[in-house]
Amino acid sequence: MRIAFVHDLPVGGAKRSFHSLLPYVANNFDLKVVEFEREDSGILKIGDGNYSNTITFKSNARKNRFIYKIPLVGVILKIINIRSGYKKLGKYVNNNFDLAIVTHCRFLHTPALLDMLTIKSIYFCHEPPRSVYEFQEIRSYTSTGFVKKINRALTGMIQQYWDKKCVKKADYLIANSYYSAEVLYRIYGKKAIVAQLGVDTKVFKPTGHDVQNIIISVGSLTPIKAHDFAIKAVAQVKENRPKLIIAHPVGTKAFKEYNYLQSLALKLNVDLEFREFEDDLKLTEFYSKALATIYCPHLELFGLVSLESMACGTPVLGVC
Repeated sequence: MRIAFVHDLPVGGAKRSFHSLLPYVANNFDLKVVEFEREDSGILKIGDGNYSNTITFKSNARKNRFIYKIPLVGVILKIINIRSGYKKLGKYVNNNFDLAIVTHCRFLHTPALLDMLTIKSIYFCHEPPRSVYEFQEIRSYTSTGFVKKINRALTGMIQQYWDKKCVKKADYLIANSYYSAEVLYRIYGKKAIVAQLGVDTKVFKPTGHDVQNIIISVGSLTPIKAHDFAIKAVAQVKENRPKLIIAHPVGTKAFKEYNYLQSLALKLNVDLEFREFEDDLKLTEFYSKALATIYCPHLELFGLVSLESMACGTPVLGVC
């Protein structure tokens, strides 16, 4: 059977989860990774050192990005542009494979390819587009005017419609936990097959580094990861307060959130340092040097951080 592994994932947990499936499928089927050209493709790269059966396509989704900021019209133009970018890729997949395993599109999260496939498809849904299905944390730098609120509401309705339309085209839906499967069923009305995730214990393992007086919080610099909660938690330590390190993948430094977290740490007298990582070995080093990992993202369906940290022998402080 000829299988296409199709993705356009940003750097993060979803990409690493999709990566973990690759060796198992590649060892049993004729598999090819199909992806868009990306400047960050080498960071947490899909595939391992022994696997290079990959084809790349150029993406036009980033062209004329200024038009995406036009109220309401912007999201419609973005969807049209994304669909246009997937046409050539979709034609290639339909003509050369028997099955497509698809995951998220980085621009609107929705797997746009599903809407144009004529072959059997599997959608590995790490999580639904949380920005349109969940409450979003409001920061001081977030625009909250009446027009902005109306635009966000209408834009969310359009994105939900398009997302559900695409996902319903999938022949099979895969979730990463039973809780995720329940969430996906409530949103899409489709039952998902559960494929529980794990971590590579050949990589994530105790390294022998001396444990230092630091706490680590891992994740992209977005409000949904709740790094601000980690700062507030560390601020509660009155004696021998540990240093807090926020470790985030290379290329995920959002400056507004970065500045917000810096200001909060300064206000609460928390010694804060931001550290980037581009591979799992560096992240393993961060875990191994920490007293504990604090993990408190908003409504995370399944986060690898807890498993990775414990595999490295580092306790996890979580919120449930």
